[in-house]
Amino acid sequence: MSVEFSVAQAKLKQLVTEYSPLGELSNEAQTRFSFVDRLLQECLGWPNDEIKVEVHEDGERTDYECGNPRALILEAKRSSSVFKIPPRSARNPSRTRLDSLISYSEQTAEAIKQVLGYCQNRGVELAALANGHQLIIFLATRTDGRSPLREALIYSLPEAS
Repeated sequence: MSVEFSVAQAKLKQLVTEYSPLGELSNEAQTRFSFVDRLLQECLGWPNDEIKVEVHEDGERTDYECGNPRALILEAKRSSSVFKIPPRSARNPSRTRLDSLISYSEQTAEAIKQVLGYCQNRGVELAALANGHQLIIFLATRTDGRSPLREALIYSLPEAS
């Protein structure tokens, strides 16, 4: 899996533009079908045979697991589940501390902790949350002695924050 960042960013902008008219009508299934499937393949470059959905393990179910061995777990949320993000740079994408996202919004914290737990329980390094107009990606497990609650990369339509 290898995608040039500028190409991935352009494809993501196009995907968000195409998906946005669906708005709050999108439940989680629609978000997954119309947005997340394309995000993983077209923007992030995961081949279809390395994407697993609805993976059950130890009584938990993940929405998406990517890679062989698995390297990314993505939790999909319905479009109306907005991740509240503290004021930040106008740059899109932007970076922020993961612990500041957790302390800023209980709803966002619950989503982060959900996917963080999946990754830590399954030994997966990368975690992501997506709702169709926001994408949060972060390191969920680390082997360098540093806390995983460091930096998160956020892509968000301005009206979604």
